[in-house]
Amino acid sequence: MKGFFSDRKGIAATEFALIMPLLVMLSLSIFELTFRVQAADELDRYTFQLGDFLSRFAELTDDDIDEFYDMSDRIMPGVEYEESSLSVIIVSIGFEEDGDPVLLWTRSRGPDQLVYDIETARGLAPPGQSIMLIRTKLSTTTMFSVFGGTTLTLASDSVFKPRTTRAIAIDGDLTDVGEVIVGYENE
Repeated sequence: MKGFFSDRKGIAATEFALIMPLLVMLSLSIFELTFRVQAADELDRYTFQLGDFLSRFAELTDDDIDEFYDMSDRIMPGVEYEESSLSVIIVSIGFEEDGDPVLLWTRSRGPDQLVYDIETARGLAPPGQSIMLIRTKLSTTTMFSVFGGTTLTLASDSVFKPRTTRAIAIDGDLTDVGEVIVGYENE
């Protein structure tokens, strides 16, 4: 019996068997965390590139918005689109003489109908000017569920001021909300 307790053979294998699950879990956690950070970074980059691209136009069409929405798979290569869904809303907001924000036009793409409260834009531009708000939402799946569940939902917002005009027209009109907005009549 004395030889049984003093025999040290196999101790390393036992220690490895105890530590290996922790090492595997640590490796999977690092891999998943890296994917999540990369997906968030790519969505932010897409949101800012969309706003930067669209804010350069004096007039947009639905085709312009469709074109950039369709390019999302090339701008965000790290996201698997077979298992993902991207939703985008683009809101053009003008400002009345008293500084109140007023909706000029909005366009959305994707499966989710995103909304944006224009009151949050108060004070972002002087009266007579406009801004364009871009909100994106990406729902995708991760390979592992280390952080609880394999569904990852990310959102990103950006605000841009038109670069070539005070308000960007959509399909030939500065507004398409069904009413004339003082200061934003067609020029």
